[in-house]
Amino acid sequence: MPASGMQDSFVLDVDEACHVLTVETGGPIFSVAVQSGVLLDLEECPVAILSKTPADSTNGSLTLATYRSCLPA
Repeated sequence: MPASGMQDSFVLDVDEACHVLTVETGGPIFSVAVQSGVLLDLEECPVAILSKTPADSTNGSLTLATYRSCLPA
């Protein structure tokens, strides 16, 4: 892992026909924010709570969401 202790990747999973975002750290992750200028179809995650904000084209944000950990600290 880099000196920051965080590693991420965003790769195309051809078999599932989707992109997969992976975030790893040396310690617990409380939340991950996702923002995009294009509309994304985000999936639920078994270890996190997904909160989505409605699309707002006036500020160029068509996807704004947070995954928050639901695992005990």
